[in-house]
Amino acid sequence: GSSGSGGPFEDEYRDARARLVRFGAVGRGAAASTSSARGRGRGDSSKTVRDTRSKARLHGTRVGARRSMAPRMITKSELLKAIPPVDKLMDSMRDAFVAYSSDRAVVAPVQHVTVEGKGDACVKSGYLRGDASWVVKIAGGWPGNAARGLSNSQGCMLLFGQETGQLECLLADEGHLTDVRTAAAAALCVKEFAPENVKTLCVVG
Repeated sequence: GSSGSGGPFEDEYRDARARLVRFGAVGRGAAASTSSARGRGRGDSSKTVRDTRSKARLHGTRVGARRSMAPRMITKSELLKAIPPVDKLMDSMRDAFVAYSSDRAVVAPVQHVTVEGKGDACVKSGYLRGDASWVVKIAGGWPGNAARGLSNSQGCMLLFGQETGQLECLLADEGHLTDVRTAAAAALCVKEFAPENVKTLCVVG
C-alpha cells in the first residue's frame, strides 16, 4: 500500500472493526489496534480483514452490509397535527374495505388480552399484498384512566418492512388512531348504506 495507508482494505477493515465492537465480538481497546495495522503490507491487511469477516459472521453481521436505521417514533401530538379531515379519512377507509373485499389484504386472527381488574387490549396485524410494509396494532381500553386524567383508549402501532421485517416506525398514538379510524368507518357506512331522508341516527355500543 501507499505510505501511511493499510492498502485497499483499510476502509473495509475499519468499518468491520467498528461493527464488531458494537456487537461485542471484540473489546473497544482492541479496536485501537486499527492504527497499528496501517503501514503493513497488503498480505497482513488481507488476513486481518478475513479474520474480521469470520468474527462478524459469528455475530450475525456482514462486512459491507447496509447499516440498520433506527426506527422513527411518532408521538400523539405529532399525529394530531398531521391527521387529515374526516372526509379524507373516509376515503382511506373506503380504499381499505375495497382492498379487503378484493382479497388484497392478509389479516391475522385477533389476539385478545385481559389484564384482570385493569383493562383489556386487542392485538391485530396484517398487510396488503404488494405493499411495502406490514402492521401490528395494539388497541386497549382502561376504564380507570378517566379518573387519572388519561384517555381510556390506549395503544400503539408498529410498522415493519415486508422485505426485511425490520421495525421502521412506532406510532405512539395512545389509541387515538383507533378511535379516529372507528369513527371514520362508521361515518362511511352511514353515508353509503343509510336510506335517504334520515332524521335520526342511533349509535349502539
